[in-house]
Amino acid sequence: TVEDPTKPLILKAKLDYLICSADECLPASKNIELNLPVGTPEKTQDAALIEDALKNVPKKTPEIVHVKNVEFIENDAGNKILNIKIHDPKLTKDAAIFVESPHKMFFDLPTITPLEEQGSFTIAFPVFLDELKKLAPFQSLVDEPVTITIVEKDRAYSVQAVVSAEKPSWLGFITIMILAFAGGFILNFMPCVLPVLSIKMMSLLKYSHGHEHQVRAQTLRTAGGILASFMTIALTLMTLKWMGTSIGWGMQFQQPLFLIFICFVLVLFAANLLGLFEFQVPRIFYRFMDSDKVHSEHLKDVLEGVFATLLSTPCSAPMIGTAISFALSNGSIQIFLIFFLMSLGFSVPYILIALFPRLLSFMPKPGPWMITLKRVLSLALWGTVLWLLFVLVTQVGFKTTFLIASGLAIFYALLWTRGKSPKQQWIGVLVVALFMSSSGTALTVLGLTTPETKTLNGTWLPFDLGLLQRSIKQNKLVFVDVTADWCITCKFNEGTVLARTVVQNYLSLNDVVLIRADWTSPSPTITSYLKSLNTFAIPAYIVYGPSSQTGTKLPQILTPSIVINALEKAKDTQPSSSQ
Repeated sequence: TVEDPTKPLILKAKLDYLICSADECLPASKNIELNLPVGTPEKTQDAALIEDALKNVPKKTPEIVHVKNVEFIENDAGNKILNIKIHDPKLTKDAAIFVESPHKMFFDLPTITPLEEQGSFTIAFPVFLDELKKLAPFQSLVDEPVTITIVEKDRAYSVQAVVSAEKPSWLGFITIMILAFAGGFILNFMPCVLPVLSIKMMSLLKYSHGHEHQVRAQTLRTAGGILASFMTIALTLMTLKWMGTSIGWGMQFQQPLFLIFICFVLVLFAANLLGLFEFQVPRIFYRFMDSDKVHSEHLKDVLEGVFATLLSTPCSAPMIGTAISFALSNGSIQIFLIFFLMSLGFSVPYILIALFPRLLSFMPKPGPWMITLKRVLSLALWGTVLWLLFVLVTQVGFKTTFLIASGLAIFYALLWTRGKSPKQQWIGVLVVALFMSSSGTALTVLGLTTPETKTLNGTWLPFDLGLLQRSIKQNKLVFVDVTADWCITCKFNEGTVLARTVVQNYLSLNDVVLIRADWTSPSPTITSYLKSLNTFAIPAYIVYGPSSQTGTKLPQILTPSIVINALEKAKDTQPSSSQ
């Protein structure tokens, strides 16, 4: 609406467009301006041109035309393609076809290929990779709406569609399901979860002789807690995806409140191992249930399953990243199915014990050694608390983390002093004071003076899209490491592979640009970058070079040979051909 119709109106716009020849397209940009004077409009010398152009404005999509699907895929050479399958009996190879997307993404000239079905075609648009490219290689169109305009001869029309990720074959889908199940099983033996599994197996030993029904009940309740937790995570991710929020595996560890909650839960379990208290069912439940059938152990069994699931999320076992990336890049059914299979794989140890309780007979008989093991496992949980506190230093700073550590110490002291004599309670107060002072000193040394990560040829550079694009344009070798302080697998790879002398020497001799994307805290830029790679879990490692302009993803578990071979392939002077 014009605010003041008595004054001239000036319209300004910025026009981004492509200048195309028969062989190539070049992006261009121009600022345009139109002055509309006050009064009755008069035809200008351009009126005829405007009328002719209006005749070519796309009309309503003909009834005989329909878009089957639009996929954002990656070909064998690693180049990104917008693949459109359309049914239009009148379409010819001479048609001018345009794609408009929410992002400033340019496309090269399309390839039109007839399909077996009469009147159906595949239109493949390579993402524009000219030296004037903008953000094309780092954006994804998955779940985004696009407008497809087709102009030829005496007709022009536009049609809208939502882009989907590339759908694997049935064999590929079955492979993904197997990976999800196997990855869930392997999670049991990752350092995040192994203490919880050990605690559960130890608690079952008291039923190992003649109490098979108790063993079955306990393990099935824990498996139920795991299943319920995974399904809750899946439902949450489906809801967030439906709302348009960026999602990923382990993203809850970016939230300080979640880390604080996990710290208190860990302290609670550590105190339970040391016999400071027993899990009790809240009294309010007795109003609704038969108290004879409600036992504190039941709640503890379920909570152990929930607890194990929460601790598993910062771990990326082999195969987990592939399965999760597939699930989160597809629809709700795939998300639900993949997370169900992961929970099933994660529950295998408990299900096996439930099916074959006599397996416990192969474990040592209960004895004094269990008290020692409980103390060791308690120390493992305290070690996890300390690790999470270091993560919190990165997220909320030293002072806030110190207050959180003090709160944890007071919480543990309250549990320890329950039922103790006044003298023992005073001892507890002194222990808390000592813990607060020592933790403050430790966090000062390790938290406030965190050393910068070094390599032999310089520092890791913070993630920056502009830096990445310039390095690719200059045909440099680039290694991108997407990591987080709470990602145990990331730290394992950094310490055992990336820090190895053979890898460091190679990086130095080849002047590899090292870029580290720190996802410890929420970062929309890094999240978008991961989404463009169709990756929703970390660690993520991507190599760029003259023959890998759009990037080559590496496995989540690295070896020196994997890193070096990928970089060697990327620096090949013969660039990969695009389709």
